[in-house]
Amino acid sequence: MASFIELYERGRFLGTFDLPAYLHGEHGANFRLLYAVRGGGNGIVFAAEPQGPLRNEIELCAVKLLRQQDDTRLDRFENEIRIIRLLSHARIAQFFDSGTIQVEDGYRVPWMAMELGERNLRQHVERNGPLNPDTIRSVGKQMCDALEQLHQKQIIHRDVKPDNFVWDGEDESSVIMIDFGIAKLVGEDVSGRPMDQFTQQEEFVGPVFFASPELIAYASDKTQAVDMRSDLFQLGKVLWFLATGKISAGIPSGRDCPFKGALHDIVIQLLQDYPDDRPSTCHDVRNLLDALI
Repeated sequence: MASFIELYERGRFLGTFDLPAYLHGEHGANFRLLYAVRGGGNGIVFAAEPQGPLRNEIELCAVKLLRQQDDTRLDRFENEIRIIRLLSHARIAQFFDSGTIQVEDGYRVPWMAMELGERNLRQHVERNGPLNPDTIRSVGKQMCDALEQLHQKQIIHRDVKPDNFVWDGEDESSVIMIDFGIAKLVGEDVSGRPMDQFTQQEEFVGPVFFASPELIAYASDKTQAVDMRSDLFQLGKVLWFLATGKISAGIPSGRDCPFKGALHDIVIQLLQDYPDDRPSTCHDVRNLLDALI
């Protein structure tokens, strides 16, 4: 059965287009598209079979294709490829190759091949309820490991949320981080790029529930400093959601804490309005999670 993709531009449906059976990456890797595994408004992910030498390393991978043709989404996709190529860690989706497909009517569909994960953690909590305490402790430390790799590379993720962590395999004991579309290097000025236009409601409606105060302020004031401690604020929000199933609009209630208040204490430290009042590194947060009993 032939694979296809539906393309859009700023909400306007552009049409349905056939995809080739085989994709040829810019860096020499080749892939055979198999079947769609998940999709959303921005893109669609296919399971794919690597060809050539890569086939000896992995049986299946994910090929993510962009559905949207507007400048903002295209820039974010290009940025994600730029960032993920800088990363190499067991808790971060592995990048294999990328390229562009020319379809009818002159549209160009960018794609990237990466490690194939399972369901994301937002979906898991919505379907199964909060994670159990042992899994919270383990997954939280794995998230710290992923973020630490970014921060060591001088990268700020800026979009840490449950949707951007997926199970690494079906046993649901380990996670990998995905989606680096709005990540940036420390000190890099991306305020003029389409991918950085946070002020559009449709671009910020999801992350805003997990965003730090400084990231929200940055949406309207590009001089606002946002550093790695913003990622740690977001991590605090994610940990509380995974543990309770709740996204707190203000100060979370300790009565919901599955660790008799101990996780609540950690989250409160991470959710301080002023970055200087939060733990300063992923290492610090991992040590706090290690002490959970």
